[in-house]
Amino acid sequence: MHLTPAQQAAITYVEKYALGRREQAREAIEEVRAMCNATPAQVAHTLWAIRIYGRAVLHFHPDRLDNQGRSVTQSLPECGHYRNQSETGVSSGKLSPHRGGPRDVWENQLFGGGYAATGIAAAERPKYGALDLLRHPDGPAPRFGSCYLVLKPVVCGRCTFSYLDSHRNPAERGTLAILEDIFAASQVIISFKV
Repeated sequence: MHLTPAQQAAITYVEKYALGRREQAREAIEEVRAMCNATPAQVAHTLWAIRIYGRAVLHFHPDRLDNQGRSVTQSLPECGHYRNQSETGVSSGKLSPHRGGPRDVWENQLFGGGYAATGIAAAERPKYGALDLLRHPDGPAPRFGSCYLVLKPVVCGRCTFSYLDSHRNPAERGTLAILEDIFAASQVIISFKV
């Protein structure tokens, strides 16, 4: 899928941001690794497994009505794709799809103003989801909807990630390529046999 200049700018910003925090994150990972008596190979394998097996998931409430009076389950097949809150007027979090609203402010902070330029179409704005690692039947973030879509593996390569909810402007951010900051924040070392 082709990324727009705004989307690419947002991803590039997060990637550069995460690179700036990578060494600090690696130190934190090493500290946790030593405390759990895990090997460096186990840590490396865990990061590899997240990159290979993690899936982006979009939760939604199927019965919510969009700005045209259609339920999410009606509009999905009609549109042929999942739309963000700027397009639908539906949110499972803070609904503020307008310029200058709370979501616009925190998106500008999270993405370095990547979506701040005039002329950015509503469809270019972020879609929010969660990284699914455990395959729980209710999905990784059920509070954002009782239904969810599991996206193709390739989608993770064009995602940005934050530790905890993005509306809090979390310090820990990354991309699939630069995931250490997120991994360090979780303070979890999964023990895999390598």
